[in-house]
Amino acid sequence: MKFSFPQDYGNSPKRELIKNICLAFVNNDMAKVYSHLADDIVWEFVEEVRLSGKQEVNDFFEKNRIGQVEGMVLDYILTHGKQGSAGGKIILSDYSIHFADFYEFESAKSTQIKKIKSFVLRDTEE
Repeated sequence: MKFSFPQDYGNSPKRELIKNICLAFVNNDMAKVYSHLADDIVWEFVEEVRLSGKQEVNDFFEKNRIGQVEGMVLDYILTHGKQGSAGGKIILSDYSIHFADFYEFESAKSTQIKKIKSFVLRDTEE
């Protein structure tokens, strides 16, 4: 798999955490992803579905796997206080998924995510 990330992390543990969550997601390491979700997580895929709680998130991803990932390009990871965002592209064998995710952590120092809002666009032409 090919991965591309912004290199300027400086002293930003939260940016590193978001990068690692994105990597775990594309590597189908959902246990690692779930370890950073609050029990009462709310994950909204804009204009598609709104999930509440870890079990609902788990059930959704069990039914909606994205397939074999060939690579990922993270264009940006931004954080400030208890907010964070990441955007880029997940590359599959026959299409790509462009995404922008917006995270809200339980607090500025927490590693537990209580809300995610995802904007997702499937691209069949490269």
